[in-house]
Amino acid sequence: MTTTSSPNYFITIGRSYGSGGLALAEAISKALGIPMYDKNLLDLTAKETNIQADILRKVDERNTRAFPYIYDSGYPMTNAFYTYTSGFLSDESLFARQCATIEHLATQGPAVFVGRCSDYVLREQPRLISIFVTDDMERRAARVMERLSISKEEAIEKIERVDKERKEYYLYYTTREWGVADNYDLCVRLSKFGTDCVVRMVRDLVSRLTQVP
Repeated sequence: MTTTSSPNYFITIGRSYGSGGLALAEAISKALGIPMYDKNLLDLTAKETNIQADILRKVDERNTRAFPYIYDSGYPMTNAFYTYTSGFLSDESLFARQCATIEHLATQGPAVFVGRCSDYVLREQPRLISIFVTDDMERRAARVMERLSISKEEAIEKIERVDKERKEYYLYYTTREWGVADNYDLCVRLSKFGTDCVVRMVRDLVSRLTQVP
């Protein structure tokens, strides 16, 4: 799925779990004064499609594929993107609706998009800056331990599980390798340069793309 090119600019953030990618996205959003879409993208998709947000969260950056979703009469589905199989809605249809939401938001103005194959969805936009954020395992584990109040062993296990889910999800819907440098404009180990440095770098890249002094 692709989008019609627009004069807006977009920044997409792919990130390994616990890398600090979300915090970077928030800092970029604040520095540039543009909206950021992360989990709120799911709520927007739910609102536009009458799909329960909880359903979307269950497949958020996960390739569950065989997991069936049953809908009652309170959630009518008439959009052409939907695929029905014995009363079930496929993961592919849910993904298509999420892509449509990303495309719609891209017509509203510049924005930062976090994960959810947004770099692939917006790949035909000439003013796209796609970034992948990672960090060493020790720092990632420390962030997850602090955030979730769990042990180091539990943090590493969660990191490995979430990274695997994101990798499989990205490969399935884009046929590209998640986290591989060839698929991004910029790959950064956040702790080596720091958030402020990367934000300044992104501001400079935006300036070059948009020819704003």
